[in-house]
Amino acid sequence: MLSFIADNPGDKKPAGKRSAPASQAAEGTENHFWSIVVKLAATREMTAVLVDEIWAEKSSLPMADRVDLTQRVRQRAHDAETEALQAMVDTTPVRRPTPDLADLERKAIVAILEGTVWLTAHEVGIRHNPDSTNPNAAISRWKKEGKVFAIERAGQTLYPQYIFDELWNPRPVVATILKVFDGYSPFRIAAWFESTNGMLNSQRPREIIASNPEAVVEAALDERQGAVHG
Repeated sequence: MLSFIADNPGDKKPAGKRSAPASQAAEGTENHFWSIVVKLAATREMTAVLVDEIWAEKSSLPMADRVDLTQRVRQRAHDAETEALQAMVDTTPVRRPTPDLADLERKAIVAILEGTVWLTAHEVGIRHNPDSTNPNAAISRWKKEGKVFAIERAGQTLYPQYIFDELWNPRPVVATILKVFDGYSPFRIAAWFESTNGMLNSQRPREIIASNPEAVVEAALDERQGAVHG
């Protein structure tokens, strides 16, 4: 009973002058959008007219038929509105990550994961004490004490090699840095360790954590200060 009214070019919103093919495509999209708006308005107006006619005093329809017909008209109008609104959503541009940004984010993740060796708690424990009957115990204790951090990847908890010394004990400076970065996610901390740093002569914190831990702490403090005030 109810359908969209055919497009009326005179009802469309003026689009203005455009020149490039991209602008022509945008003009077409805009015109399509306003065509949907016109159809939606016409659908609502026609629904009101039909319902008024059904309930007019001169109508000879029985009450039950009036109720049934009104419900059918309104359901058809509802379906048409739903379809029109979805078409408007489909036509309206949506903000999406640009390929360049997505590519940069992926490269950053790859750099973090490939910049150092990542080990499980068991692997660290075995290196720390090959004779241990519970290799995971040491790393579990260190983690609770705030001496190490780890990232989660594909169901595994992984620890970066650079936070351990030659005997596979946590470097004391790591606990200090983790206090500085309290509240940061482990992956954000890993990203900082992997990023070149101006305060470290463009070296990465992980690269000099063994040779110059004091400088790494200063760089961490500067990073945190910048995050608070910047």
